[in-house]
Amino acid sequence: MNNLQSITLDHVTFFPPVVQRQAEQLLLKMNASVEAAIWHEVSLGYATIHVPEIIYNERLTQKHIEMCGHIEKQQYYCLFSRHFQWKVRVDALRQLHKMDALYDWTIPFLMLGTADYSMEVQQLSRQLLSTFDAREIERISYHNVSFLHAIKSLALQKPY
Repeated sequence: MNNLQSITLDHVTFFPPVVQRQAEQLLLKMNASVEAAIWHEVSLGYATIHVPEIIYNERLTQKHIEMCGHIEKQQYYCLFSRHFQWKVRVDALRQLHKMDALYDWTIPFLMLGTADYSMEVQQLSRQLLSTFDAREIERISYHNVSFLHAIKSLALQKPY
């Protein structure tokens, strides 16, 4: 499912309830709601999240990022892996690659990255997905056929 309205925290959740407190802290640090026009509803099996196709937010300063905890950083980099500027997406994926362990809620963000028009974003997304047990990706794929169709459609589109 996608939506053509701007996302606000009141209407969607980007991360599962178990890490919602960290998501709220991150959005406070960002001093904004996530600015996106289209997002995809994705079932993790135990929770539903909304993955923005493209975000338009300003990045945090390095100082603010360093003050974030592990989960907040992972959330931040997931969101910014969907940024409208390809350099920001690449940087976010590289930062995710440096992290010790990624949570399963990062998988939909990475799956969406495999359809990116930037080959570098595609490769980094696939590389990060390969660190997960294939059964985790299969489980999420099984519950989200329409999300898989959206990824396939995006992959067939030409860049803007």
